[in-house]
Amino acid sequence: MTKNLARAPRRAILSALVGLVLLPVAGCGGDETTGSGSGSGLARFAPANAPFYVEAAVRPDGDLKTDLDAFVAKFAPGQDLDRLVGKAVTGSPKIDFERDVKPWLGERAAVTVTSLPAGAGDTPDVAAIVETTDADKAMAALRKRAAGAVEKRTYGGVDYLVEAGNKKAGGIVDDTLVVGTEPALKAVVDASKGKGLDTNSAFSEAIAAVDEGAIALVYGDIRRAFDLARSAKPGAIDAQQLESVRELLDRRGIKTFASGLQVSGSALKVRVAATSKADGQGGEPTKLLADLPAGAWAALALGDLGKTISTGLDSIEGLAGPGFDVQSGLDLLEQQAGIDVQKDLLSWMGQTGLFVRGTSLTDIGGALVVQSKDAAATKAALAKARTLVAGAGLPAQDLTGNT
Repeated sequence: MTKNLARAPRRAILSALVGLVLLPVAGCGGDETTGSGSGSGLARFAPANAPFYVEAAVRPDGDLKTDLDAFVAKFAPGQDLDRLVGKAVTGSPKIDFERDVKPWLGERAAVTVTSLPAGAGDTPDVAAIVETTDADKAMAALRKRAAGAVEKRTYGGVDYLVEAGNKKAGGIVDDTLVVGTEPALKAVVDASKGKGLDTNSAFSEAIAAVDEGAIALVYGDIRRAFDLARSAKPGAIDAQQLESVRELLDRRGIKTFASGLQVSGSALKVRVAATSKADGQGGEPTKLLADLPAGAWAALALGDLGKTISTGLDSIEGLAGPGFDVQSGLDLLEQQAGIDVQKDLLSWMGQTGLFVRGTSLTDIGGALVVQSKDAAATKAALAKARTLVAGAGLPAQDLTGNT
């Protein structure tokens, strides 16, 4: 799941932080599990205070590989997981996946971010961590992949190579291949000595909530990412807006988030969890998932939509500061369209799910499913929506069946 990172614009960091702050604080995903156990031991190579960590199966076997190949083939005809991993890992005309990579590639790989850009135009320090079945062959492939001359260096008892010109580094740490920026590689070496992310209780708790049979895991430490962004050099990010994000972060109390991706048959399932001062938003999102169509290949529970949107609107207004009035915009919408967002929509919206189904790109479809807290309010909102749709010249029709 890693790739060469392009230079990050200063506002991109702030946008990412804002998005994380506005995440709904509710668990999502299916109850079913499948495939082999996830979460190898790669987290021990990431620093305990890493702001971001991603782990994925790159060489699964058995039913899990069969399911993954079927899922990949649905959207990329003629492709399978091995071919996609080969393209991602190779990245050089010198390297042949079957000959140079497959003989040593282990089951899982991970990516960790160890620091965010220190100044405008800088890039994060990132390391890719790859399980190997033969460390010597992995190192041989690393040497072969180098675009130019390499220099041998040693840190913490680990020998590694640095590619001249771009400062990319790579080496073997406890029979595991590590490739990335030199500072990130050094951070991995330090972490491997009993100071890894696996010793962080916040990480363990977040991952435990989403790690049942997951083929991919994502973890983020919101506070750590924010603090790293605050320590950026002047000009790397707008300080005033950053302080606004900090106030919003403190108000909502969000600490970490985690996500797990599952594939079962032709279905894609995502489980999401976040820790916050606020408790869950009520309801049973996993029960709602069970009620979605059986033919869906992707489904997502979004929590209490009314509360989530209300909180998001308050957060946006607080973040934007003076001169930005969310309520004025909502009042204008009511005047022009006759829709009172709070009364006509948010007041009755409860647990929400999203599903996608279809057997090919030509017949793909889906729907947003919202549980109602007030049937009368929901019917009134639908009547207003029908009027708006008709006014726009779009067709509308009633659904048949149970409601």
